[in-house]
Amino acid sequence: MFRATPVYRGLVALTLVIAVVGLAFAPPIVPESRRTVTLLAFLAFAVVCALGLVQVLRGRIELRDDEIRVVGLVGHRHYARDRIVDARWEKGTPVALKLTDGTWAKLPDTGHSNTRVAGAIRAWLNESGKSSRGDSDD
Repeated sequence: MFRATPVYRGLVALTLVIAVVGLAFAPPIVPESRRTVTLLAFLAFAVVCALGLVQVLRGRIELRDDEIRVVGLVGHRHYARDRIVDARWEKGTPVALKLTDGTWAKLPDTGHSNTRVAGAIRAWLNESGKSSRGDSDD
């Protein structure tokens, strides 16, 4: 299972702290004419940060016996082992699963090395005796 790393969770939590501190201290130092706008902006920022923190704490990639389950903020997705051809990534992009119908399913970034996540998925695919490299006609 791949959960967000402690550093990744800490950065999101720090952002939430900054939003709450800004919400508490910014309105008194802002001129009266812009106080409401500033308060609403910091409130919106705090809500978005809180949702981000919940997403990071709840989100994970689970390698189960017969499927990969991706859990997020608003539900989860399942990818059956027999539908997955390969797991790949490129610099600057998260790991993606190549499915048997030729489509790609992007996995969320958990803060772990993409090489490690893709390697774990390939090893998981090989446990079933299935080739993890897929077609080479890309």
